[in-house]
Amino acid sequence: MEVLFRIGPLNIYKLGFFTAIGLLAGLYIAMKEASRKGIKEDEILTFAQVIVIAGFLGARLLFVLLNLPYYIKNPSMIWRVSEGGLSFHGAVLGGLLAGIIYARYKKVSFFKLSDVVSPGLALGYSIGRIGCDIYGKATKVPWAVTVDGIPRHPVQFYSALSNILLLLIGAVLLFLMMRGGGCCGGHGGHGGHSAGGHDHHRSDGSDEYAVDPVCGMRVSKRNAITKQINGKTYYFCSEECANSFRG
Repeated sequence: MEVLFRIGPLNIYKLGFFTAIGLLAGLYIAMKEASRKGIKEDEILTFAQVIVIAGFLGARLLFVLLNLPYYIKNPSMIWRVSEGGLSFHGAVLGGLLAGIIYARYKKVSFFKLSDVVSPGLALGYSIGRIGCDIYGKATKVPWAVTVDGIPRHPVQFYSALSNILLLLIGAVLLFLMMRGGGCCGGHGGHGGHSAGGHDHHRSDGSDEYAVDPVCGMRVSKRNAITKQINGKTYYFCSEECANSFRG
């Protein structure tokens, strides 16, 4: 992982720094959304902590499982997250499972809580992606970033900008829905559509980036399909969307 700056003997990594900023920004948005919807901030804070911790553990666990032969030979590397290795799919599965269990335990609506935290998650993911070290497939576009002598798509910036744009679109749709415009949809759905779109630029299948599960996900075409499906699933499962259909 790339070191962003140092404080004495302490290395501050680029990914860790932007992930922390993203978490704080996302939590701030979630608190504002909770206040708007009349939900106790303490409840949202606990829910957010649960899904973030579970998401991190799930991200690391799935990465280790996908590379099990290496970690069997090098068990001491399992906890060396600073060396890279977090799976996006593992984070989603871990956070989703923990969120459902928490909601059942507290006897509250999982979808209601998800509607509150999803805008913050979208923003947090956007900021966190800026810190990712991996770049996309080779390209000749003017804004390409040269890595090891090869101009490549800066996919982390594509991801960040597209998610922020879609978050703004979601805010506009929410405003229209509150004004009685009949719009519906979840921020999570928009995030899934965006993630699926920028994955198209991550790899052409001809280099090492195509199979290296670094910084959140395996770089492959199946990711685009998976995230598009996830986005559409959340769109139809979000509580606000369901409520608008029920009238």
